[in-house]
Amino acid sequence: TLVNSLPDGADKTALTDRLDKVQAEIDAQTEAQALEKATQAVVKAEGSKEQADVDDARILVNKLKDGADKTALTERLDAIQAEIDAQNEQEEADNALYERIKTEVLGINNSVLNYFIKEAQYAETLVTLQGLREEAQAIKDDAKRNEVNMLIDTVVDLIKLLQAIEAGDTSKIDNLPDSVVKDKLKNDLAQKDLLADATSKVVKAEETLTD
Repeated sequence: TLVNSLPDGADKTALTDRLDKVQAEIDAQTEAQALEKATQAVVKAEGSKEQADVDDARILVNKLKDGADKTALTERLDAIQAEIDAQNEQEEADNALYERIKTEVLGINNSVLNYFIKEAQYAETLVTLQGLREEAQAIKDDAKRNEVNMLIDTVVDLIKLLQAIEAGDTSKIDNLPDSVVKDKLKNDLAQKDLLADATSKVVKAEETLTD
């Protein structure tokens, strides 16, 4: 401001040139500091692969003057962003597969318990569950894959228990969870016992007449 208030002339020009040089040095130092800070932020983002770190680094890089340094840092951030996007897409696909298989398995479980799936369909249902188990191996998340496999195991065990009961081991009916199919089997057993008892009494009555 003081220099600008001087009358035009050699002195004013000389002082202005000196101020311009000082300003250029200040600008260069400021840009160097900004570049260092932006570079550190990019390095952090490269290490963490976190979206927040990438966003923070990009704000600093975008403030840099256009040039080779800014371009190089931008390209590095773009590379990290591409990795993050690919990972997010994989996680979304993984979660969609997990949710679909889980929903199908739970649906089968409910259908078995509510007797919508009957004994004639048990073998086919076991094949379906095996197919779902094979699909579940593509789930990348260990916890989700293990959860689905445990659900499948539960339904498989349920069907095998029902098959054993249908084969004649009625003592296992009480091992079933409370459900429509359990009530049906208990009712069938009660009717069978009632028929056997009635038949026995008829036979006994017939034998009495014969005697």
